[in-house]
Parts: sequence; structure tokens; C-alpha cells
Amino acid sequence: MKFGKLFALPMLAALLSGCGGGLNVDLLPNASVENSALALYSGSNGAAEVTWLFDKEQEQELIEGLEALPVYSGAEVDLSKLSGDIYALSITDNEGFDVGGLWQDGVWIAGDGSVFKLDIDFPALKEKYSWKESATLSLANMPNIHYLAKNGGEWNTAYLTKSGEIPDRGLDFVIQKVENNIIYTEITNPTKEENAVGLYFSLEVKLDGVWYDIPSEQLMMFNDIALLVPAEGSVEQNYDFSGYGDLPAGDYRIVTDFGAAEFTFG
Repeated sequence: MKFGKLFALPMLAALLSGCGGGLNVDLLPNASVENSALALYSGSNGAAEVTWLFDKEQEQELIEGLEALPVYSGAEVDLSKLSGDIYALSITDNEGFDVGGLWQDGVWIAGDGSVFKLDIDFPALKEKYSWKESATLSLANMPNIHYLAKNGGEWNTAYLTKSGEIPDRGLDFVIQKVENNIIYTEITNPTKEENAVGLYFSLEVKLDGVWYDIPSEQLMMFNDIALLVPAEGSVEQNYDFSGYGDLPAGDYRIVTDFGAAEFTFG
């Protein structure tokens, strides 16, 4: 059954009556339309697009339609065999945390890695509702994409986006050591002017000579403060990448708003 056939809510009971059984699963647990807009992601060919639904009534209708779908166990699904466009939905729950699910080839992957089978017509979703604004992102920003990108303990480039341009602020960025998921670095400012850098960072992996963004397993949060690097001086800064989970052995680099530095892991 396609999701697009479920939006006429007065007809919902009649439509579902012939759908058979299924599991009692909350696909967007404790979703709160009062706390945030609903985000719809679509990914293909190494890039993702996100757009938002700000209409509370439409958000609620869509969520109720989603929750009414028949859901079946996906315990036997081989994630490495999935193909086609990737979609995801994300919203804030009633405690202010993001909840969402990733969908590909009839398979829904929840935030805790649970796998279910259900049929959703995402192109019909995009046509049905009043989505506003849009942005192009790395696939690494799609909710729960890490379950596909790192399936089987190896990176799968079908779910990765090639790296973009690395910023260069004229600072020297050197890794001193990598230990217990902490990257210990020294940032040196060779100029005669003080510089300020942010604390945000991401990780990339090199596969067959090409750098790719990689997704984290946990939401990465950063303090919105500046780290001052004195003129002709240096500071030490540590970066905790435990939010990326267990990294497969390989060549990586940490990317910041002022430069990048490479390291080998494993």
C-alpha cells in the first residue's frame, strides 16, 4: 500500500481494513508538531536535499498517516542489498530531542537501528504537502544514514558524499596524537594578527584516493564560542570523535572551519 493513498483521513479506516496485520510501531516516537517543523530528506547520486513543513495541521496529518501504515518486521532484511533513492523524516519530540527514520527500498531504519518493512510513496508526499525552503546537504546529514554507510564494518561509498573545499585560514593545524577517540592537536598562528577559530569539526575518510564526508552515529553538538589563537603563537585543542562510533581502520582527516589534518586509525 502506498503512503499517498492514506492521506484522506476520513477514509483511513476503510483503506486500512484490507491491509492485513502488522506490528504496533511508533515510527516517529513522541513527535511534537508544536516544537519543530517536520523535515523531509531525499538523497541520490551522492547528495541530499532537505525541505521543511511548517504547517502544524499538515504535520499532524502526515504523522498520523505514517503511524497508521502497516509495519512488518525487517529482521531478515540484508541492508547491503538495498538500492534506489533514499528518504528520511525528522522532527523534534516532546522533550526537545530529534527523532526520525531513514527509508530505502521499502525498508525503514529507526534511530536505534531497528529495521522494519513498510511502503511509503515519498514523491507523493512531496507533492501533497506545502514544503517550504530547501537546502542541499551531504548525505552524512541524513538521519540514521550511518546504518547504511558503515554497514558490515566497512564504508559504502553509495551512501557517502565526496568532500567539498577545505577552508584555509593560514593557520598550521598539526595532530600530536590520536588516543581513546580523542584527537590531540596544536594550532599555530604564524601571522602577526590574532585569529579566532570555532570548535566545530567533522571527519572524512579516504577511499581509493578520494575523500568522503562520513556520518556520525550520535548528534554532534558544539559550543558556539571562539578559540583565540594569538599572533605568532599557538594553542592546544582536543577533539572528541566518540560520537562517530567505531571507525573502520583507514585514513581519516579532521576538518574544521580553518583547515584539516590527516591521521590513520586502526
